[in-house]
Amino acid sequence: MKNHRDSDKKTQLNIDDADRPANVQGVASGIKNIPSDYKEVNMEFNSIEKNIQCVASEIKNISSDDKQVNIETNSIEKNVQGATSATKNIHWDYNDDDDKQINMESSVIEKNVEDIASATTNIHSDNDENTLVNMEDGDILNYLAMIDNVDTEIQRQKQEQQNLLNTIAAEECMYRVVHNLLLGG
Repeated sequence: MKNHRDSDKKTQLNIDDADRPANVQGVASGIKNIPSDYKEVNMEFNSIEKNIQCVASEIKNISSDDKQVNIETNSIEKNVQGATSATKNIHWDYNDDDDKQINMESSVIEKNVEDIASATTNIHSDNDENTLVNMEDGDILNYLAMIDNVDTEIQRQKQEQQNLLNTIAAEECMYRVVHNLLLGG
């Protein structure tokens, strides 16, 4: 590396900056408009910045010498698309393992929710609270069925009462007939 060596401190500073790839963009923005005697350092930073941009672009538009990497990336994207096709409206961050794990868990939750929703009628299950509501709705449906059974029992008892009243009325009629016959005899 060709550095403008006014002092060892300045040279060391340039080396330290070059060894900080995690913040290359910040360093690169700090070395714009550098005097011409720093040209070699500036070129090296530009090269690093270009590499960082390739990574930041999620390995899209890579030069031909990285074709193998690009093929592998396409393979990963294809697998992710396959996983996405098994879920609904899930957004996948290809380069963030944490998000990918969340998405995988979301797909499992969504399938479980679909199973629960299929056991109910027109119920939307978006979270655990709504799932609990679905369970309560199922209990309510059971209670409604019990109420229907009670109503049926009430109707049956009313019919028995009516039958008993009809029997009493018939017996009263028979009693009058017998009573009239006895009086007339």
